[in-house]
Parts: sequence; structure tokens; C-alpha cells
Amino acid sequence: MKSSATSPTRNSSVTGATLSSAGKDVQNFIDLLEARRAAEKAYDVAKVDERVNRAVVAANRATNAARLAALGCAETNASQCEHTEH
Repeated sequence: MKSSATSPTRNSSVTGATLSSAGKDVQNFIDLLEARRAAEKAYDVAKVDERVNRAVVAANRATNAARLAALGCAETNASQCEHTEH
């Protein structure tokens, strides 16, 4: 009887230590998963940044092309106006 009374106490202290260690392992695993998710999000953000930069470059090129076209039209109209005034 006495040995059965000490046996559960001994087992519970060992189980407590095992659970504590397992809890730390689980927490480390959860931290690892969260770190991976954060890394994936950061990678996705970098992809979006690259797409935005490409869109900005394309918009700037289109703006410059429109300015050149407008300048060309203005020069053409100005030269036609000079010919009609004389």
C-alpha cells in the first residue's frame, strides 16, 4: 500500500516535467510556424512591391509618350498657324 501511494506521486512529478517539456516543444513549433507565415507574407509583399514598381514605370513611360505626342501636335499646329498667318 505504501509503495502504491508513493508511486503515483512519483509518476505525477515525472509527468509534470514531461508535460512542461512538451509544452515548450509545442510553443517552439508554434513560433516556427508563425515565423514561416511571416516570411511568406514578407515574400508576398516584395512581389507586390515589384509589381507596383513595374506599373509605375509603365505609367511614367505612357506619360512621357503622351507629352511627346502633345508636343508634336502643338508644334504641328503652330507651324500650320504660321503658314496661314503669312
